Amino acid sequence: MQDLDSTLFIKQGFKLANNSSIQFLPLTKDESNEYKQNSPLPYPQININLVEYTTAGYIQQFNLDTNDSAFAKEVLSVFKLQVIITESPTKALLNKDLDILIKQGPSNGIGIPIYNLPVTANGFAELLKKSLPIILDSTNHFELIEMKVAGAFVGDNFILENTAGLERTPVYSKDKLSKYSYNNQPQIIRWGNQEYREIILKGKNKTILNDSLQKGVEYARDLFDADIVFLLQEGRDVLNDKNYLLQFPAQIAYNINDDGQAKPYINLITGKYHYLIEGKDTIAQFSVKRNIVETEKKLFAHQVTNGFTMSSITNIENTERIINMNYPFLVEGKLWNQPFKICISTGLREIYFNNQLICIAYGNKLPERFVSLGESINATTFNALMIIAYNQFLQ
Repeated sequence: MQDLDSTLFIKQGFKLANNSSIQFLPLTKDESNEYKQNSPLPYPQININLVEYTTAGYIQQFNLDTNDSAFAKEVLSVFKLQVIITESPTKALLNKDLDILIKQGPSNGIGIPIYNLPVTANGFAELLKKSLPIILDSTNHFELIEMKVAGAFVGDNFILENTAGLERTPVYSKDKLSKYSYNNQPQIIRWGNQEYREIILKGKNKTILNDSLQKGVEYARDLFDADIVFLLQEGRDVLNDKNYLLQFPAQIAYNINDDGQAKPYINLITGKYHYLIEGKDTIAQFSVKRNIVETEKKLFAHQVTNGFTMSSITNIENTERIINMNYPFLVEGKLWNQPFKICISTGLREIYFNNQLICIAYGNKLPERFVSLGESINATTFNALMIIAYNQFLQ
C-alpha cells in the first residue's frame, strides 16, 4: 500500500485514504472497462482490476491473429491490469489498461517445478511495483510490457534444506552437449543419438549374451512375449577423452491407438542388466526401477518456494497437502565397483556415489544447473554419472 500511495501521489497528485476506506472485491464474470457508479465511497476513487489469462486464453479472448509459435512457447501467462480514477459518478480522470506478458527469467532455483504458477508471492509484488508507475503515468502510452520472472517450486523436506543458499553451478546445454565447471576445471559431456539393436535369441545369428543377462532376457520373454532389443546411446567425456556406450536391454511392444497408428511401448528388463561400457570394459552395471515411492521424502503441495532460500517458503493454501515423493525412474548399481544411485524425476536428478549424496541437478532433458554436496569426487566419475543421469531413455 505504501508503494501504491507514493506512486499515486507522484503520478497523479492523489493520496490514499486510510485503510478502512479500501475495499478488496473479486471480479465478477460481467467485468468490463466501465467504472462503477453510485459508489458509497467518497470521491475521488481509484479502482484497480487485475485479471490473469493463460497464454491460449489470452489469444482466444482477444481474437489475436498470431501464428507465432514462439509467443505461445515463451509467454507463461498474461496479466491484464486496469486502473480507473473517477472524480465523480460520471467523470473519469484516468482509465487505462496495461497487458503484462510473463516470461521465464533467470533463476537459481532447484526443485520440483510448478508449471501452472507463473509468479510467486514475491514475483506478484514485483509485478505490481513495476507496472503501477507505468499505468498511473498519464504521459505514458504503453499498452503492453513484458516481465521476466524466476520459476516457482513445490515445497519439500529434502531438496531445499540440502541446497538452500549453496552455490549453483550453471550448465550451458544445447543439442545434446553440456558444458560446466567441476573441481574448478571445465568439463564437456555429449550424448549421441538414440539407437537400438535387435537381440536374437536363436539361430546361427544368435546374439552373444553373458549367462546372467541370458537368464534375465529369457525370464522377461516368458512373462511377456515381445521383441527384445538393446537400447543404445553413446556418451562422450570430451576433455577427459572418454567414450562410453549406454546399453539397456528392453522389450518393445506396440499399442494401436484410436487413429490406427502403432505406438511403441518400451519395458526395460528388470534387474541389474543395464551397462555403461567403455571400450571393451563394463564400468557400470545397474538396475532401473519404475515409479518408486519414497515415504521419507515429502512434497508440500500447499507451499511454493523460489528453490533457493528457506525464507521464500509461502503457503498458498490453508490446508496442508503432503505427498510422498514418486520417482519415475530409480537407477541403482555400481560404477567402477563403487555403489551409486540416481533418483530421476521431472526436472531433477539426485546423484549418490559411495552412499553419499554428491549432487542435486536441475534440468529436464539436459542439466541447467547443479549443486555439489559433500566431498567432491574426480571429474571423470562425476561426468560418467551425469551421462547416465541425463540419457534420453530415462526421461
